[in-house]
Amino acid sequence: MQDLLGQALGLLIVGWLVYSWFKAQTPEAKAEQKTARLRQQLREERELEDRLEASTEGWTLPVVVGTYESTDEGRALFSAEARMLGKHGYAPISQSADGGHVHVGRLLMTGGLSVLAGRPGIRSKGGFTVAFSRQSEPR
Repeated sequence: MQDLLGQALGLLIVGWLVYSWFKAQTPEAKAEQKTARLRQQLREERELEDRLEASTEGWTLPVVVGTYESTDEGRALFSAEARMLGKHGYAPISQSADGGHVHVGRLLMTGGLSVLAGRPGIRSKGGFTVAFSRQSEPR
């Protein structure tokens, strides 16, 4: 009796999972997911614009400097900020890069084993700095 009850419960759970998966594949569900993603993107864009507006004192500073990590996230942040600053009349005027450095102490302490093991962290993350100048009135 208990086996039969367990099997029935298992089938019920599997049926619910299959139903949920198919329901998520409907055009309405996909449209809701797309709408939610677009709302999230708009929210993030507004937050970025508010943060940059505050740091540029209402888009009035003649020069704005941003420093970013040399990672995918850092490059994505730079791209978003450059696009937003461009929208408000700023253009990049200079860029400098720091490739990071090797942590010699860490390398010596591990006897180089961490390098042989392929572990990251021996080299510090590099970064880059970009200066933006106010070129024109916002578009």
